[in-house]
Amino acid sequence: MLAEFLDMVIQKSGAKSISLVAHSMGNELLLRVLERLRPKIPPGVVISQVILAAPDVDRDKFNIIAREITDFAKGVTLYAASNDRALGYSQRFWGGVPRAGDVPKDGPLIIPGVDTIDVTAVSTDALGLNHSGYAENPALLDDVKALVEFGVRPPDKRLKSILAVESPGGMYWRFQATN
Repeated sequence: MLAEFLDMVIQKSGAKSISLVAHSMGNELLLRVLERLRPKIPPGVVISQVILAAPDVDRDKFNIIAREITDFAKGVTLYAASNDRALGYSQRFWGGVPRAGDVPKDGPLIIPGVDTIDVTAVSTDALGLNHSGYAENPALLDDVKALVEFGVRPPDKRLKSILAVESPGGMYWRFQATN
């Protein structure tokens, strides 16, 4: 259904720029659909921003598919957090397989062409799972809005509360807690 819907939007809506947002388990579906739709995108239509929030996807699988969509999307952003309890439960359910939206002690998943943002400092939600803060936190919503509206990259150029972090695995960004 999602593939048919996106195909219809791309082929028939007249839209020249499309941004897509997925959360949690929806990331796997969106990534697989984009992988299949890539050859069908007509000239002149741009997949502007692909925003992958708290992806509950096997890290290795995510890494492979995300690399494939960076060729044709103007920007790909991964929001991850170390305090996302729902992803911790999912990792245990899947036999300890790390999730792409988690930030383990050695740092978040860094993929060439993907802006990874650690949102741990601002990731809180009403249920205490810290899994849906993307829809509730004004700082995160401001970042998503700036990203979709203007496409500003790298992330530290959008908001002052996002800082660049150099790690052995490469560059990523981190939200700082605002007091």
